[in-house]
Amino acid sequence: MEKAIIPHYMDDVLVCATNDDELTNELDLTINALIVAGLEPQESKVQRMPPWQYLGLEISKRTIVPQKLAIKTKVTTLANVHQLCGALNWVRPWLGLATEDLAPLFELLKGGEELNSPRVLSPEAEKVLEKTPFLMVFVSAHTSEKSWDAIKHLVQAFSFIGIPKALKMDNGLAYRSEEFRSFLQQWGVEQKTGISHSPTAQAMVERTHQEIKRVLKQQQQVLKAESPSIRLARALFTIA
Repeated sequence: MEKAIIPHYMDDVLVCATNDDELTNELDLTINALIVAGLEPQESKVQRMPPWQYLGLEISKRTIVPQKLAIKTKVTTLANVHQLCGALNWVRPWLGLATEDLAPLFELLKGGEELNSPRVLSPEAEKVLEKTPFLMVFVSAHTSEKSWDAIKHLVQAFSFIGIPKALKMDNGLAYRSEEFRSFLQQWGVEQKTGISHSPTAQAMVERTHQEIKRVLKQQQQVLKAESPSIRLARALFTIA
């Protein structure tokens, strides 16, 4: 009998085995062990069939892709606040946000009340949501960026806003490489370059790029040890 591999993070447990029969057996043993330990696994959250979702990934029998993460910002109950804070805390490193940046939202968790108790976003919490750029992700086109940098940015973006049908971008070298085009084809994303018949819209895009590059240059010394994605997220947060 092959040994199963069971990685876990907090209360997320993934059971891996070499075949379906072994997987079913190991999963049942794991659930029974948790019950004996005094825990109460919810059957509705036990994923017995693919695709399996684990730590932001969607796992099928043959592929592993980033999982689409929907962030709901409408808050009326304490349960809504729990879900919102959990989602934002998950993507926080990608956005370059520190835990203290989300403090106004965490304040709403205090009280120890029932999950259906009413909650209203404070003005400070609303400002956090307004400045958190998870609804819009730009791929910076500054001169030092390579194809692989752009690909890493997109992988992170796809993991929490989903996979788009098409991406529109400028004609930067990073986006014209065979490596970058192949990456988009593998994900089924149509690549569009430039904005035809719209000088005004093209000018707006160019101004946005220039503003992002200006802020990136200003923050270069302070954030030089950070990854390209963190530097970009910080720049977007500053502009917002």
